[in-house]
Amino acid sequence: MKFLAAFENAEGWTPYGIFFMRIVLAVYWGVHWGYKVLHTGMPATEELFVRLGYPTWFAWGDVTLEVVAVIGLVLGLYVRTLSLLLLVILIPALEIWIPNGLWALHGGYEFPVFWILMQIVLVILGPGAWAMRTLGR
Repeated sequence: MKFLAAFENAEGWTPYGIFFMRIVLAVYWGVHWGYKVLHTGMPATEELFVRLGYPTWFAWGDVTLEVVAVIGLVLGLYVRTLSLLLLVILIPALEIWIPNGLWALHGGYEFPVFWILMQIVLVILGPGAWAMRTLGR
C-alpha cells in the first residue's frame, strides 16, 4: 500500500505525461494531414470544404495549420495558443460527424469530441517537459 500511495502522489512525472500527450496529439494531427493531402488528395479535400459551404482556400488554410500544429506540438512552441487555435479546425469539423450519431464505430462524433477535449486539456496544462515554449526563450 505504501508503494501505491507513493506512486499515486508522484507529481514529478506530470511534465512527462503532458509531453507524451503533446506528442500523441502531434501524431494525430500528422495522420489527419496525411489523410487529407496524401490519401484523398487536395482536390478531394477542397471539394469537401466547398460542399460544406466554405471557400476552397479554407482547405489550404486547414492543412497549413495542421503542419504548424505538428511542428509546434513536437517542439513545444506556443502550445497553449496553438492548442486553442486548433479548435478552429476541430469544432466546425463536428458538423461532418454529428449526423452519424455518437459512436466512432459508425463514423460518429465520439472521437472528435475526445480530440477537442484533449486540446482543451493541453491549453490548461501547457507544454510539459522538453518544450521550447516560445521563440524568444
